[in-house]
Amino acid sequence: MATNTLGGAAAEALREVSALYRTTAELAKAELSRTGVNLGLGLALITGAVAAVAGIVPLLVLAFVWGLVALGIWPWAAYLIAAGVVLLAGAGLAVAGRSLLKRATAAVGRATALIKGSLDALKAEGDPADAGDPAASDTPGPDRPPEG
Repeated sequence: MATNTLGGAAAEALREVSALYRTTAELAKAELSRTGVNLGLGLALITGAVAAVAGIVPLLVLAFVWGLVALGIWPWAAYLIAAGVVLLAGAGLAVAGRSLLKRATAAVGRATALIKGSLDALKAEGDPADAGDPAASDTPGPDRPPEG
């Protein structure tokens, strides 16, 4: 759309900047909503790890120990083996949950950087020196000889 007046050009520029900001905000919102799934899953896995170590599985562990003793392993060794298995299971769940949380945190950082970059670009749009106006700049150009 061609504008013939300074006011019309300013209004068009404002509409473009507003549309850019809205688009950026929508993109960030979509990124954050996808991140919510990873955050929820990561927290669920860590909760599962804590629950397993804290005692959701004691009857299964006891049955495992009794099975090892029935195979002829000394009871103290059977308990140590069972403890090691539970520890490894809990550690595996914790590592998997932590990995998902790291990815989600990185996505939040990217969305934040995107919004910050858009806001910085909007601020720069209002600075005449950044817009290439040689009269607003302190640096000499073809129309402005160096002082001195």
